[in-house]
Amino acid sequence: MKKKIICLAICLMMVVTAGAQNRSERKALRLKSVTQTETVTKDGKTETFKDEREEYDREGRVISKTEYRKDGSVKTLETARYDKYGNKTEETEMSQEGKKNFRKTYQYNARQDKTVETEYNENGVMVRNTVYTYSVSGNMQSEVVTDGSGKILRKCTYTYNSKKLKDTKTILDASGAVVKVCKWEYEYY
Repeated sequence: MKKKIICLAICLMMVVTAGAQNRSERKALRLKSVTQTETVTKDGKTETFKDEREEYDREGRVISKTEYRKDGSVKTLETARYDKYGNKTEETEMSQEGKKNFRKTYQYNARQDKTVETEYNENGVMVRNTVYTYSVSGNMQSEVVTDGSGKILRKCTYTYNSKKLKDTKTILDASGAVVKVCKWEYEYY
């Protein structure tokens, strides 16, 4: 019994380690996909089923992740697309019925900074849009979140210290009133 428990523990550690590769490791190993299965023993009966599957592009980025129910049916399917610079340009999540629960698209400027993030509902209707602006030096200056009709929901502004490190983030509500201020303090050697 003790040997079985030790063996099971080692197998579990191997499964956790195998699924924990980062993008560069997946690229170096030329991984195309990883499928995780579970084996459960209950009342003397052993049942094995597929739990999760991730697929990767040649750069090691996750392009799809599927979670399964014990009966083998798809619980959720998440997909992602990337541009030639490696920026995520679209992600979706679908339920078992195949309906899109949400879809997000992303746009970037010439420096590869994210400039627009748009979220759509299952009917393809825009429900949220976030626009990011940057200074000439590349620091994010603002983030404006609107609903599908263009009404401002929230605005964030950023300031930076003399070393170009984030100093403050001020969050304003739809009326322009300050809701929250975050401040960063740095310690140097």
